[in-house]
Amino acid sequence: MKSSALLFALIAVVLGWTIHALYPAVRQAAPNAQAGSLPVPTGSGGEDDPAAEDLVVLKHDMALMKSDLASLRASLTRLTADMKSQSGSRVEAEESTPYGERQAVDSEVQEAPIEESAKLEEARLEAIEATLRHEAIDATWVAQATDAIEQAMEDKALAGSELHDLECRSTLCRVEVAHQNPIARADFMLRFAMMVGPVLPSMTAQPIEGDDGSSTSSIYLARQGYELPPFEP
Repeated sequence: MKSSALLFALIAVVLGWTIHALYPAVRQAAPNAQAGSLPVPTGSGGEDDPAAEDLVVLKHDMALMKSDLASLRASLTRLTADMKSQSGSRVEAEESTPYGERQAVDSEVQEAPIEESAKLEEARLEAIEATLRHEAIDATWVAQATDAIEQAMEDKALAGSELHDLECRSTLCRVEVAHQNPIARADFMLRFAMMVGPVLPSMTAQPIEGDDGSSTSSIYLARQGYELPPFEP
């Protein structure tokens, strides 16, 4: 496409240059031609008529212009043929590649960002877990946080989820919850966060789908006045 645009631009330049060069002669010869008084050389050897000379030059330049246009037209034809040939080669190459292979490549390209994001999230949760494991135990706050979590789990609104494990230290808690299905998990996340918010306002969770169809969540919560540990990949 770029080559075609350049070629058309070249044609325009040639036409513009030719018209610019020929315009004075055309303007001078036109009145005489329209009046029917354009002198015709007699070949008698007298002084040359300027108008007749201009007409000869004009005809010569027009002939050159036609030759240039013919050459440009031929070049454009060859260029168009080359572009069609290249396009046909690409299509042929794509058609010669088995559909399964093309689909596999497309799938790999789409899955790459998802896998990278999952790895980063896993690394972030591992960093939070490491922080939790290294914290000292604040018995008073542990009792307060544990009570808030257990009371929330007893609410009938969370009947579709079951508490499997709970551990709190001094600023962080980890909660392992099993859900009846993904819908129950989504409902749990919304309601649970509001129930424990006054004591544990910061929360992040990792959903886990088992091969057997089970749905669980690993949840980390931070004490009021604290934030979840920052993570830098």
